[in-house]
Amino acid sequence: MKDIYNQQGLFSHTAKTPSEINLRSFQNSQPGPATANNSNNANKSRYVPPIYIDNPKNVPQLPDLLSEITKEKITGRMMNNDKLKIFPPTPEAQKTIQNKITQDGMKSHT
Repeated sequence: MKDIYNQQGLFSHTAKTPSEINLRSFQNSQPGPATANNSNNANKSRYVPPIYIDNPKNVPQLPDLLSEITKEKITGRMMNNDKLKIFPPTPEAQKTIQNKITQDGMKSHT
């Protein structure tokens, strides 16, 4: 099969068949993106999924309580089907909120 590929000229620029190429060395041999793009990636914030709390009690005070626990501004929105949608700003805040919800025995999902 190697001879067929070389006869057709598909892989004439490489001495190895596709199964013999080491992907790590191939990626290292390719030129990377410009350094300006790398600085933009450092400024991007990571997406944090919202948390849905089923049948919450004391809805107006819950975001304030979660803000005190996480030391960050937590916002939320009441949904049609008795669910509170919480928007944590950071992954750390999301983890802290999930731990508090689990500790208090409330039902939630992301």
